[in-house]
Amino acid sequence: MKRAVVLASAVMLVGTAAVAATYEWNKPTSSDPFDYTLSQYHFRGIHPPSNLLTVGSLYYVDRAGVYTTICPAQKPDLDGQVMVSRTWDLEEQLKQDGRLSMEFTIDLRAVLKGSMENSYTHTVHASLSDVVLEEIPLAANLRIMRKLMADPDCKSQVRKYVDAGKYVCQGQKTLQATAEFKFDRDVQDKLATDANLAPDEIKHLIKQAIESRISERVVVREDRLFASSEPLKFGIQVNPTCLSPQTARFERTLPDTSFDRMVNFVLLRIIEPLFPAAPTEVAQDGDATVRVAGL
Repeated sequence: MKRAVVLASAVMLVGTAAVAATYEWNKPTSSDPFDYTLSQYHFRGIHPPSNLLTVGSLYYVDRAGVYTTICPAQKPDLDGQVMVSRTWDLEEQLKQDGRLSMEFTIDLRAVLKGSMENSYTHTVHASLSDVVLEEIPLAANLRIMRKLMADPDCKSQVRKYVDAGKYVCQGQKTLQATAEFKFDRDVQDKLATDANLAPDEIKHLIKQAIESRISERVVVREDRLFASSEPLKFGIQVNPTCLSPQTARFERTLPDTSFDRMVNFVLLRIIEPLFPAAPTEVAQDGDATVRVAGL
């Protein structure tokens, strides 16, 4: 009887540990609340937000989620192919759960004379509005990919990264929005009181600090600070599958969680090198997975 109780307790402990481990392994790789909210809609955050990433272009995506352009899609190839839509649901979610925040350092010692508890690092908050989704159909993206891969320089760079086991993916959706930036109210009050700064001077400090962080111009409209005079892209989604080498047995998909990373490691780093596919076994250009796309 005692052994049965011990065994049952052990099973319960193992089960609890397994549930906890599963939860931990399946958490998003980013702890940023904004990135987490975007991940619920299968988007990845663009840091810093900009207009440098577009649908149709081919990118090298590193482990940190940084997108480096390899072959940019040309505007004439995108004209008439991109669908644009407002998304009220996502906008509300971003406002409620995914407030974008950035931290930056401003040296205020010259004006504050050692006040504010000698803390010169403050948080800037950005609320997003006018959230718009851009999407290009997969068939149109495939045509653009074929055209890009016809360029020898593009093809050479793509093969360089793909053959090295890196992720090369094509942008399929982007999320753009207008951002309004603000300091916390207590920081603004302390600047006004301790440094005797006027509201316009405070806005100027915030404007300079934000521009140094996001590499975009900050404009003042109706006495409020906005990022640039046009919307910026804050999120991107790539094709369901990325490009694969010719001897690939498994599709390349960007990992969303630690568990995804582990599965990709086992499949792509252990099993596939031991059992590589012959080129004749690999799906060719035009297959739904776009495994090689002319590589």
